[in-house]
Amino acid sequence: MDDKLSLLFDKVEKLISHIETLKQENVSLKSENDLLKEEMIQLRKECNNIRIDDSDKKDTVKTKLNGILERINELEELAG
Repeated sequence: MDDKLSLLFDKVEKLISHIETLKQENVSLKSENDLLKEEMIQLRKECNNIRIDDSDKKDTVKTKLNGILERINELEELAG
């Protein structure tokens, strides 16, 4: 009976040790997850800023092209 109790005790100690290891890993993983979430937020902000900049550039180019086309139409009317 003492042998069985001793084996059970050893198993329980190993289990407790394993639980503590898992708790530490969990804390580490949670911390890493928080850092990754923060990085993802920053990347989303950068992506949105790039989209806004790209949109602004497209609008500027469209405006300039429309101005050029209007000027060409005016010149064609004068020539024509």
